[in-house]
Amino acid sequence: MVETSLVGSGRDVIGRADPSVTGVDVVLPDGRTIQASTSAGWWAVWWPGRRAGQADAVHIIVHTATGSRVYRTRDLWT
Repeated sequence: MVETSLVGSGRDVIGRADPSVTGVDVVLPDGRTIQASTSAGWWAVWWPGRRAGQADAVHIIVHTATGSRVYRTRDLWT
C-alpha cells in the first residue's frame, strides 16, 4: 500500500510506496490519468498547467499484484 507520507504542490504529487506496489496512477479532476514514476520505494507524478491547488482534488490509484485501490489525496496526508 501507499504509506501516508505525501507532499502535493498543486501540479505535482510525491509519495512513498511499500514493495508490494507495482504502479501508481493519478486521475486529475478533468479525468486525465497520468502514470507515476516509481523507484526505490517512492512514486512521483507531475502535470503541466498554470493553476495550483489541484493536488487535493486528484485520486491516486495504487496497483499491486492482487488488485488496485483508489485513494483521495487528502486520505493519504500525514
